[in-house]
Amino acid sequence: MAILMENNPPLNPENKQPAESKILLAGFVVKYTEIYFIESVKNNLFVYTQNYGVLIHRSSLSSFHNQLPQNSFFRINRKHSINLQHLESFIGFEVTMSCTYKLSNPRVAIKRKANFVKALEHFYKPNNIHP
Repeated sequence: MAILMENNPPLNPENKQPAESKILLAGFVVKYTEIYFIESVKNNLFVYTQNYGVLIHRSSLSSFHNQLPQNSFFRINRKHSINLQHLESFIGFEVTMSCTYKLSNPRVAIKRKANFVKALEHFYKPNNIHP
């Protein structure tokens, strides 16, 4: 199975959070749209962003992921939550992001794949209105 994304579409308007929602990380105000992905290493999160590089935040991935717009971010495995807006491709179980940063484990967990495909279909469905 291969799903390739065209350019980076804007966030889905059905998000729980407005498109311009922001979060305070390491002293920076970061828009959710600027986050590529989040990586968990023990109780530290490495938040990979467009404008601020890699920011370190002390939290569990579960707790942090629950604060994110659920229609735009998906937890692909125990270590990573990705922003679907920055997804470049999904082939087999492996994701590629549209940034220079690489995920340490880019594979979607087997038990999460069906829900991941549903999330992608919902995020990229043609009748969504993009600003």
